[in-house]
Amino acid sequence: MNQLKDSQNNSKQAFKDIIRTYETMAPKKAAPIITEMNDEDAVEILSSMKAATLAKVLEQMTTADAARLTKKLTEQSS
Repeated sequence: MNQLKDSQNNSKQAFKDIIRTYETMAPKKAAPIITEMNDEDAVEILSSMKAATLAKVLEQMTTADAARLTKKLTEQSS
């Protein structure tokens, strides 16, 4: 049981580190990487970003990608 808890804690920390990495990247560099991911992973990352960072990243995406991912973000929060 302790191993499972440790594994979950390590996984949560790894995800936080990934978010921090994307938030510190230039939006111009992060946007094309995120749009190459499957939508589920992209939405998970985008939904964890601070609003100001999210806006800057979405600005750097094509209109179609930004619209698609914004719609999925909205659906996720519903």
